[in-house]
Amino acid sequence: VMEYADAGALSDIVKENKNAGTQLPLDMILQLFTQLALAVRAMHAVKPAGILHRDLKTQNVFLKRDAQSGQLDVKLGDFGLSKSLKEDEMAKTIVGTPYNLAPELCQGLSYAKPVDVWALGCVLYEITTTRHAFEGSSLPALVMKIMRGLCPSVRERRYAENSPSVEPSETELKDAAATENASQLMSDIDDLISRCLKSEPVRCLIDQSQFSTAASCMCARLRRTNSTRGAACAG
Repeated sequence: VMEYADAGALSDIVKENKNAGTQLPLDMILQLFTQLALAVRAMHAVKPAGILHRDLKTQNVFLKRDAQSGQLDVKLGDFGLSKSLKEDEMAKTIVGTPYNLAPELCQGLSYAKPVDVWALGCVLYEITTTRHAFEGSSLPALVMKIMRGLCPSVRERRYAENSPSVEPSETELKDAAATENASQLMSDIDDLISRCLKSEPVRCLIDQSQFSTAASCMCARLRRTNSTRGAACAG
């Protein structure tokens, strides 16, 4: 027996906004990503050495709508490619969505929790910009971009169609209304993504205390920017 995701998948929301030429509001991004980060942290903490999802993407982030508050609750699903690790074990099978593949997967190397954190950064980038962090006309071209680790900042992608000489877009107005300092928040998101998208796994944001701090900061910012609606931070 499984729960029914009555609000669909996160990919549906991204697709709707992309087709409409709009962006997800920053308060929604904070709410959804905080829950997803906590879900990944819980998954990686399962004894003895954690569970790798290995296919983190917006299509596998399911949403339920709370009947009373109307808030969206995140449910990380589709563990068909997941793997339970033993102590000091590294995985080797190449799996996952090409857009969210970590560099070590592209090179056919052994891998561990950093591949999920990389994919988490890709998901945050996608829901913030409605675009993939790394895109290519072919799989080799995509792999080359992933290996180089270069992608436009979320601020550049999110507000690419606007310049200082034109009126603020609907997205910018919503962002400003949702946060006291949307500009600082965009910098925080860019920083968090860069900490996830590290080409060297040992430098990736995988330490549990770091993950807890990052998730807690997102929760705290959500409470400050959306206090009237409450902070739904349970993964």
